[in-house]
Amino acid sequence: MRSHHLRAAGGSRIEVEDLRTELQKVGDAIKTGRTNYKISTYQGSGTGHYNISYDGGSTRIDDGGGDMYDAGNYTYCMTENWPASGWTGHSDPLHSSNVLYYTQTTVDMAIGQGYTDYYKYVSGGYGTVSEPTSNKTHDQAGTLIMALTAGNYNTSSNMKVGFAHAGNLGADSSGTTAVRQLYNNATVDGFTVYAWDITTYNAGDPVICNLYIFLGHSKWGTSFGTFSTYAASDTNQNGRGVWSQGTQNNILAITALIAADNSGNGYSNQHTTSQLTPIIDDIIADIKSEFGY
Repeated sequence: MRSHHLRAAGGSRIEVEDLRTELQKVGDAIKTGRTNYKISTYQGSGTGHYNISYDGGSTRIDDGGGDMYDAGNYTYCMTENWPASGWTGHSDPLHSSNVLYYTQTTVDMAIGQGYTDYYKYVSGGYGTVSEPTSNKTHDQAGTLIMALTAGNYNTSSNMKVGFAHAGNLGADSSGTTAVRQLYNNATVDGFTVYAWDITTYNAGDPVICNLYIFLGHSKWGTSFGTFSTYAASDTNQNGRGVWSQGTQNNILAITALIAADNSGNGYSNQHTTSQLTPIIDDIIADIKSEFGY
């Protein structure tokens, strides 16, 4: 029988052999913390963010306001069968993953029929903490956020861990979609961090910004694969995602939808790095507190 207190390189003790068994701690952290995951500084002279309407039920946003989404923000678990390109439209399942639920505040399987429980995910809720399954707005409920892991499961060099989004962005093919790396093998509160934002802006609609965060820890014995990103060239398509591929172990993947800066020209501008990294740091701090290290 394998020990639950293994030793990592350098002699540090691994306390979590399979992160899937500990994922509810992450769920509890993001459920209680997500009302704070928002921009705290604004470009120009504005004083707040765009209040996204969560109007489409627990798997999508039909119209977030200001023509922001036309049935979009469908969120999926990346699997071995997910292609590196050619993400268009939305279906359930898409590339073997069922659409994930923002109401899933307890740990559940993240993939479709024909699979065992290789991937597990948990969400922060779609409504308020007291009403996690009710449709609300960003200001009432906080940021939409999910976390997933494949734990210590590995299949082959094609093994993928990450998140994808699909649907209609509502941008009517105007504006720009940009992919930017925010953290690259950084250490934040004892966690190893890789993070990106994929943002569509300057489309005459509220800015749409998705964060993709990948965490590891010495007590998890985390090893990362090779990271890849994808963003549809047509800004009307919500196709985007980030994933780690290859031999890997105990990676925690997180995705969050960040409200647009609603300050004058900032309404159409890409968020700055200094606006986004404090949100990532806050998410990490909540997870750290839940795990106790």
